[in-house]
Amino acid sequence: MAEEKNLIDSLEVGGVKVKANMLQYADDTLFFCEANTKSVFNIKAILLCFELAFGLKQVDLEVGFGQRRFVERDSRLQIWWMEEFESGSWLNCGALKGMFPRLYSLSTAKAAKVAEIGNWSNGVSIWHLCWRRSLFDWEKLLEEQLSQLLQGVKMDVGGVDSWVWKAEGSQSFTINSAYIKVRRVSDGESSPIYCRLWRCKALPSAVFLAWRVLENRISTRVNLVRRGVVVENPICCLCGKVEESSSHLFSVCDFAWRVWCLCFEWLGVSFVIHLDLMQNFIQFRLSQASVSVNDVWGAIWVGIVSEIWKHRNSVIFNG
Repeated sequence: MAEEKNLIDSLEVGGVKVKANMLQYADDTLFFCEANTKSVFNIKAILLCFELAFGLKQVDLEVGFGQRRFVERDSRLQIWWMEEFESGSWLNCGALKGMFPRLYSLSTAKAAKVAEIGNWSNGVSIWHLCWRRSLFDWEKLLEEQLSQLLQGVKMDVGGVDSWVWKAEGSQSFTINSAYIKVRRVSDGESSPIYCRLWRCKALPSAVFLAWRVLENRISTRVNLVRRGVVVENPICCLCGKVEESSSHLFSVCDFAWRVWCLCFEWLGVSFVIHLDLMQNFIQFRLSQASVSVNDVWGAIWVGIVSEIWKHRNSVIFNG
């Protein structure tokens, strides 16, 4: 749909110019587009909308524009204040915005590209710094420090820009390096708690929902308000007493409490319902039981959480 609305420019592959903009695996998605600002900014907007709707944070791999760096030949699309060039940090010391926050706040060209700020004459870099007002004496000292820092910058204007995969030493993309990068970003999810969750003998959709509940990424009314979504009434639709947060909906809501009590009665055990959902999941096990038995108990927990969420959605959308 984004392509139909001319929001992104797809890559044309092969002699017959087949357009490609997406490659989907079992649980991964790769986006492809032409190296222009329109396409990359619109893909970024789509991902932000996805994050707002589902509460899932984007994995930040080191390719693309801005945080996801990309380069286009001879156009110097890199943002001056924000990021580095494709060959690494073009100043070898990080982004200018973080180094000179005061000057960044005074700049009239916060979104300017490097080519718009500087030019190259006889191998010498000439920089044009513009401020929205005259600098104070102490700010001029910062400007002098910035100028000294820029004196050592040398740009290879005649070179050919290329894509670089920074997660691999060879700077060439490999599936293995992408997998390692993703696992490194999500180290917290490889904890024993999540390992137990992924082992649960339950439907993948239910396990994924349980993971979102534990991460507080579920679209409760409180979370929707936090994400800037206009919610007419933040009160829990099951009990009508307090705001619908994750801990309330799945732990202390009158309806949820009755469900847990019926479950404990069926299992013939007694448990304390924790407000913290992570602790709730951790304690929902038998201390003397085997791993396989506790995996079954974990599946029961996942099933209860899933059914509470389904009932909640049924009440909201079906009345």
